[in-house]
Amino acid sequence: MDEYPTEEVLEKIRRWSASDPIGLFNFIEEQWSNYGKINRLESGVIQLVTGGWSGNEDIVSALNDNQTVWSMFWKVSWRGGLHEFHVPESFP
Repeated sequence: MDEYPTEEVLEKIRRWSASDPIGLFNFIEEQWSNYGKINRLESGVIQLVTGGWSGNEDIVSALNDNQTVWSMFWKVSWRGGLHEFHVPESFP
């Protein structure tokens, strides 16, 4: 998808329940632009690579606004738009 996320999409991410992180990251993947990419590693790590595209950056910002999800699953962010989250397959 190469359209900018709507405010409705961003608000949905901000309010997503931490009890369903797999559903959240599936939803984010549906909204993510091909200017970036999403890598799902076998270890349960999900990498969001924004590619510098502002729409993807908006999605990460909305995810950061969801303080419960961010504090539970965020692992590390690097300059350049790479963000890693750890979401165990067996969650919860």
